[in-house]
Amino acid sequence: FSRLQRARLGLQQLEGVLPGQHRASQQQGQPGEGAPEEVERELRASLADAERTTTALRTDLDAVRAAETDLAHRLDAEIGARESLEQQLKQALAEAASAARAAQSERFGEDTVCVNGRMSGRLLRKHAALNVEGRKMMEMAMTELGLSARAHDRILRVARTIADIDGTQGILPAHLAEA
Repeated sequence: FSRLQRARLGLQQLEGVLPGQHRASQQQGQPGEGAPEEVERELRASLADAERTTTALRTDLDAVRAAETDLAHRLDAEIGARESLEQQLKQALAEAASAARAAQSERFGEDTVCVNGRMSGRLLRKHAALNVEGRKMMEMAMTELGLSARAHDRILRVARTIADIDGTQGILPAHLAEA
């Protein structure tokens, strides 16, 4: 039995719900038994303590449930915001890729090449020409990193694509660094 159940059982005995048990023990004069009023007062105090404890626990439980609900709502909102940002990012990337493809189609026109990744050396020199700063940057990369001619051309193709996505006509040093 819990403390609350024991206290209620004691009150029921005093009020005669379970008749005879308390009165019989009093009549026998068992040691340690107090007057019925004193026992009733103690039982009522125990019951009141148990009820206050139960009320406090219920209040705490309600607060925990409210916090849990609030946290769930915040989490749902955060997930919704992230999904929205992901959708916006995907849309922006798709638009940038479409714009880069359009720039490449315009650049190559009727040529057999339709994307920067398929440019030959001749088309690469024509459409991925570097300014002085870009040439110095590529020379330094070739010597310090020991890049091959094939790696040089691949970097130029990627830099040209990055420039297309960025919407610029020429390849900037930032495009080379990113490539």
